[in-house]
Amino acid sequence: MVQALGEAARDVSTAVQKEEKMENQVTLQEVLELASLLPSRDKLRLIERIAPQIEHDLEAAQPKQRKSLRGLWKGLDISEEDIEQARREMWNSFPRENI
Repeated sequence: MVQALGEAARDVSTAVQKEEKMENQVTLQEVLELASLLPSRDKLRLIERIAPQIEHDLEAAQPKQRKSLRGLWKGLDISEEDIEQARREMWNSFPRENI
C-alpha cells in the first residue's frame, strides 16, 4: 500500500513537472536574445552542442528512398490487341450523350 502511494506521488510529481515545463517553454526569440548576450566563445560552444542534435533530427526526418518502378512490367506479354480490348471495355460504359 505504501509502495503504491509512493508510485502515485511520483506520477503526480512527474505530471506537475511536465505541466510546468510546458507553461515555461522558451520561444525562439528568447533563445536568440539570450544567445546574443553570450561571448563569442560560448556561442561557438552552443553551436557545437546543438549541431549534432539538429543533424540527428534532420536524418530522422528524411523520407525513405522509394523503390524504382522501372522494369515493373518486364516479363509480361501485353500485346496491342490486349490494350485495345481494355480501352474498348473502359470506354464502352462511358456516357456519350453528354459529349
